[in-house]
Amino acid sequence: MRVVAALHGVIEWGLRPFDRLPPWVALLLLSVVTGVVVLWCVGKLTAQRRLARARERAVACIYEMRLFADAPLAVLRAQLALIYWSVRYVALTLPALVVLAGPLLVGFEHLDARFGRRALAVGETAVVRLRGPVLAEADVTAACSETCGVSLPIFVDRPGRDAYVRVVPRQPGVARLTLMIDATAVDVPLLVDREGPVVTGRYAGLPAWWRSAVGEPLTGPPGLHAVEVPFPVRASDWFGLGLPWWAAWMAMATAVALLVRRRMGVVL
Repeated sequence: MRVVAALHGVIEWGLRPFDRLPPWVALLLLSVVTGVVVLWCVGKLTAQRRLARARERAVACIYEMRLFADAPLAVLRAQLALIYWSVRYVALTLPALVVLAGPLLVGFEHLDARFGRRALAVGETAVVRLRGPVLAEADVTAACSETCGVSLPIFVDRPGRDAYVRVVPRQPGVARLTLMIDATAVDVPLLVDREGPVVTGRYAGLPAWWRSAVGEPLTGPPGLHAVEVPFPVRASDWFGLGLPWWAAWMAMATAVALLVRRRMGVVL
């Protein structure tokens, strides 16, 4: 858990300078960084010569199928060879994929908190959801800072082990929602009419490994699994293409990797 927390801290520290830029500029630069870093990792973590050979043999099988299209047995042999070399190619890239999966999954949550969600607007209602078996019997109360209001009563679905709190921001800034579950307090920050990363929830257990991107992991009370804040989805109009942010990010990172792979001497 400490390793994951350290990874969250490093990624958040690295993203802070980009928070000062316009969102589209930040996403463009982060795509370039992502493409270069992923390409470098692939070059260091894969057997490049064997990877190049597997790719060349797979391409040769495709040409062989076209060349001997009128020879069924030759086409069948080429198809089987293509399957073999394709599987081998994927197997050779697995070390890089395994190492990159964790940082990319964690980094996705940090980026989604910036580019995928927006802050609440003044007067916009948000229904905060609490999940966990402790809610089947616990007493739940809520209080908010002066910058927002809490609509009571709190709805507790005891059979479903959920609780819901309606919050209405009153002025821009960072509102602080304090939830009391029995005698334990849980604080949740609410970003209102301000640019910046939003805390979409606090989580306990395994989900906290990758979902506690900006907010801290949920440490109590025992039996409370998550506190979720439904921040609105940011409008998906990146670069005028109507793409969600993650699609634009992945497309640009892939394009960068393909453009610089020869200069960096990496086989893909």
